[in-house]
Amino acid sequence: MFKQLTINFQKIPIAWLQLQHQKSQTLAAILGIAFSVVLLFMQIGFYSAFLDSFIQLPQSFQGEIFLLNTWSREFLTTFTFSSRHLYQTRKFPEVESVTPIYRGMVFWRNPLDKTVFHRGIMVLGIPLDSNAIALPGIAENLDRLKAEKMVLFDRKAQPNLAYITREFQETGAAISEISVPGSGSFQKIQVNGLFELGANTTIDASLIMSQSTFSQIFHRNKNNIDLGVIKLKEGVDLDTTIEKLKNYLPPDIKVYSKSDFLVYVKNYYEHGTAMGIIFRFALIGSIAVGIVILYQILYQKVSKHLPEYATLKAIGYSHQSLVTIVLEEAFLLAFLGYIPGLILSVLIYDFIAKSTGMPVIMQLNTALSVLLLTCIICLISASFAVQKLKEVDPVEIFS
Repeated sequence: MFKQLTINFQKIPIAWLQLQHQKSQTLAAILGIAFSVVLLFMQIGFYSAFLDSFIQLPQSFQGEIFLLNTWSREFLTTFTFSSRHLYQTRKFPEVESVTPIYRGMVFWRNPLDKTVFHRGIMVLGIPLDSNAIALPGIAENLDRLKAEKMVLFDRKAQPNLAYITREFQETGAAISEISVPGSGSFQKIQVNGLFELGANTTIDASLIMSQSTFSQIFHRNKNNIDLGVIKLKEGVDLDTTIEKLKNYLPPDIKVYSKSDFLVYVKNYYEHGTAMGIIFRFALIGSIAVGIVILYQILYQKVSKHLPEYATLKAIGYSHQSLVTIVLEEAFLLAFLGYIPGLILSVLIYDFIAKSTGMPVIMQLNTALSVLLLTCIICLISASFAVQKLKEVDPVEIFS
């Protein structure tokens, strides 16, 4: 009879009723958790966008194998090597085609105010007879680069450079001047098309031009390239081919599979740069703040309801049952706080993406990661808060 009574009581949604009892306090708790959720979304979203922005370009290269100078840390800090080594790889029957890629940095003079210069402008030189880069706007605009000093401009550049895109869309051309660092002179170029890449913490905008225009602007021999992209024939074993190329090429040429290179770049920016370290510590701090906020909320709720918990204990509830109620309350608050936090974060992501040009996008894995982290934070916070339940003694409370 007593066991049946206990089972019936356990079917009562006590955790939900407690949250409904003091609506203003519950609302304040939900807002506090939503704040923690937004913090987590900001840190994870910014961290992911920071890393993704650096692998977006190499990810778009159409090839399975990359060749770089051994001294090159990643594609934004490259050393040149002879294109002869790239073209020599065509002797292998596994190789379908090769593409040289040229990279440099320039200053951009604002044509509206010639005292203003934009730094962080990356330039890519590519052959016009290949589809080496799979980014929107490149393939259909390659013919526009045949004339000298013609370039494609990144429509997803930093907002302070959006006037270039507007001018091109209004007039069909945007003429300006660029300067190679250290040259001391400016050269006229014309934007003759748009493509889409995006900015990052190092690059504000990107230009694409033919390899002949690149050679003229940078006064560089076409034989000195920054990256070699090798496309293999279908069905070829990638690892075996890489081993053959490593044994054939000189030791100053590094051979990467595309996937290995992307991992290398991501690890470099995640562990080898100040920004990567800062983002990781900020994420840890956000988790700690979430634990503290939720612990305070649950601790106060448990403390205020000690008499009620004592009553439940007096009528037969075990300590484990009381702990379960607190855990249920914690997870209910987690989900109730997660929903407004997710909605607000989507709006913030959209605003930041438009303001910075970086790929800050709400992705499913990000949303699920934050939900999982929120649940873990709730579990940790609840495990601390339930320590207060050890003080629950029906004899002391009702004496």
